[in-house]
This record gives sequence, structure tokens and C-alpha cells, in this order.
Amino acid sequence: MAIGLVSFAVLSLFGLMSAGSTTVKDAINNSAYAQITSQVASAALLTRFSKIDAFVSNNGTNNPLRFNRSAAVTEDEKDTVYTASLAFTPTRAPDYPGAITNLDASARAVVIEVATVRPGTIIPIDTSRSIVIVPK
Repeated sequence: MAIGLVSFAVLSLFGLMSAGSTTVKDAINNSAYAQITSQVASAALLTRFSKIDAFVSNNGTNNPLRFNRSAAVTEDEKDTVYTASLAFTPTRAPDYPGAITNLDASARAVVIEVATVRPGTIIPIDTSRSIVIVPK
């Protein structure tokens, strides 16, 4: 009888361990997403406004930035765990008299999409999106 109770308790602990490891993995990914988003947003904000179009197109969906497990930039495909791609999102002018009508001339909204990818590929498993406004 005592063996049955102990085995039941041990089985319950295995279930909790599985849930705990999933939570830890999600926390690691969220931390990496934040680090990568911060790095890419900083690079976008430090880019001259006249060169932001080239910066975004060079790091778009077809040619994403690659990052390893520790969220450091890598060129090695086998070491790639995360990717970051950039795109523009249309900026909408506010509707009030005297408002700037051409917001793209004074600021650009850049979408940063960070994805967890299968090792050796750029096929996304999970993604996170953020928007940074790059002023002129």
C-alpha cells in the first residue's frame, strides 16, 4: 500500500516537472526576444533617417538577421536559433486641422519580427512582433 502511495506521488511530480520545463523554455525565449528586439531597435534608431529604407530592405524577410542561442549575432546557419526581420508599416496621419499629412517624411514605423527557428533553417516555430518609430 505504501509503495502505491509513493509511486502515485512520484508520478504527480513528473507531471509538474514537465510543466516547469515548458515554463522555463518560454521564459528563455521571451528573454531572448526582448534582447534581440532591443538590439535591432537600437540599430534602427542609430541609422540615419536617409538610410533607414536600405537598412530595412537589407534585413527583411528574405535576408533576416541571425542570432544564436545566447541572442548574439551569428552568420552560421547551423548556429541560428532566432531570426529578426524588418518591414515598414504604413504610418497614418492624424485627422485634425494643421496636422502633418506626410508622416513618412518625418518618421517611419519599423516592424521587428523575431522568430524562433528550427536549427539550420529559417522556418519559424514561434514569433514575436514589435514596432519602433524612427524619427527624422
